[in-house]
Amino acid sequence: MTAQIDSIGSGNIVPRNVNRAINFYSTGDPICSGKKKMLAEDPSSTQVTNQVIQNPKGPFTWGFCTVHRNMDSEPRVWKAILGYIIKSESALKRSTSLRTKR
Repeated sequence: MTAQIDSIGSGNIVPRNVNRAINFYSTGDPICSGKKKMLAEDPSSTQVTNQVIQNPKGPFTWGFCTVHRNMDSEPRVWKAILGYIIKSESALKRSTSLRTKR
């Protein structure tokens, strides 16, 4: 899994060895907005979700790239990431449990 939070300056292709990618991006700043669309190198093996976060909450209220800087503190981003981790862990435990019972 990979989670990109308002990623600036990196590529937008998710490699085939990643099975799940979540891309959170902000809008409203022409200089400091993240990538709006991440793409899977191999869509048959990688699921990509691109999610816009409007008006991210955070400690920065003024200055350069305020919206971008607040993305790291945004509860909607972290709730989604933690939810996926918990869901993945539960699925892994069920899968492992089924294999050991055979």
